[in-house]
Amino acid sequence: MKKRKAISNEISREIWEREKGICENCKKQLFEVIELRKLRIKVYDEHTCYSCGELGNVLTLDVEGCGIMWLDDNRIGELVRRKYPFFYPSKYSKDVYYANHCEYCDKLQGDWHIMDDFLIHEHDGLKEPINVEIIELPFVFDSYIEDLPYHIHHIDKNPDNNSPDNLMLLCPKCHREIHKT
Repeated sequence: MKKRKAISNEISREIWEREKGICENCKKQLFEVIELRKLRIKVYDEHTCYSCGELGNVLTLDVEGCGIMWLDDNRIGELVRRKYPFFYPSKYSKDVYYANHCEYCDKLQGDWHIMDDFLIHEHDGLKEPINVEIIELPFVFDSYIEDLPYHIHHIDKNPDNNSPDNLMLLCPKCHREIHKT
């Protein structure tokens, strides 16, 4: 039996982006978005810079209602940067994103510090944040939470034809219905 060719993550993502995460059949939104109004900032001291060895601060961000977040909204990054100057746009990527930097040598201190208290505890052995602050956002932040289940359908029913123009983004229910007919 011939093994069917899998749809690559790159093509799957292309289909997702082309359809903006909406089922092509029933028009259902295939991701969850919640409105966020408050940001929690936890600042940890005694973080050892991997480059210069100096002790400095790192912070994590989470949003009430959805937990830890990845910072892809520059408005939030700029609000945080004003108060915590070690948190600014990374110089090490063509994409602009805010991250922790060493206060002494300016080296990026790892993206994961923003997102995960657990990794800070594991990596640095830091016990508790020295400061926890909740700030009211001066705007409503719509946070994309996660993809809901979705399927990619082959229009011509040939599972080896993974050309984007042959693929449809569908919710599982619509995909089942299409294969019933």
